[in-house]
Amino acid sequence: VAHLPPAEIAWRYRTCPDGAEKTRWQVIWLVARPDRPMSAGQAARTVGLTPSWGRTLLKRWNAHGPDGLADGRRGNGTD
Repeated sequence: VAHLPPAEIAWRYRTCPDGAEKTRWQVIWLVARPDRPMSAGQAARTVGLTPSWGRTLLKRWNAHGPDGLADGRRGNGTD
């Protein structure tokens, strides 16, 4: 789902201060980039994650957009 244009996704990936969230943005950017898109599994492997986690990230992106990439542990007492 195109929640943001690829250029905005790339900007958010490059400027994200949180390391884990930045990696999630990178996966979505690799999937969404128009010149050489990757599958979610390929993108995840590229950044050192499992293919199943890449597919999970893409599902979260499709369902919730940018909010789906935030750390879900924040604010629930486990951070």
